[in-house]
Amino acid sequence: MGFHGPGFRLAAADKGTFDPKLLSRALSFMAPYKGVVALSIGSVLVVTAAGLVRPFLVRTIIDRDIAGGSLTGLFQTLRFYLASVLIGGLAMAGQRYLTGWIGQKVIYDLRDTIFCHLQTLSLSFYDRRETGTPSPA
Repeated sequence: MGFHGPGFRLAAADKGTFDPKLLSRALSFMAPYKGVVALSIGSVLVVTAAGLVRPFLVRTIIDRDIAGGSLTGLFQTLRFYLASVLIGGLAMAGQRYLTGWIGQKVIYDLRDTIFCHLQTLSLSFYDRRETGTPSPA
């Protein structure tokens, strides 16, 4: 039994097919936010780069600074390490904020589009169908 109960199944899982038209239609709602999406992807790259540089800095601390007895080099490398942690954390916070913002905007636009379409339907459409019954595609 999952979160949605024992009888919950996704309609897309029943079909078992991939519809590229449906995907492009869904992605069209993200088009007005291309710049923010690019910024979010950029923040993912910054988080990744900051995470990848840390093992190199630890190796430098151990192999060069501690083994060589260089105290000034140790402090310099530690500054770089702390900067990578700070930059990675800020980029991750920015990424989470941006993806949440984009998601909320896309959901709002989708709901607005559906509402506007429902407003254009005639009253006889609502007379013929029960509440909650989807119309045939």
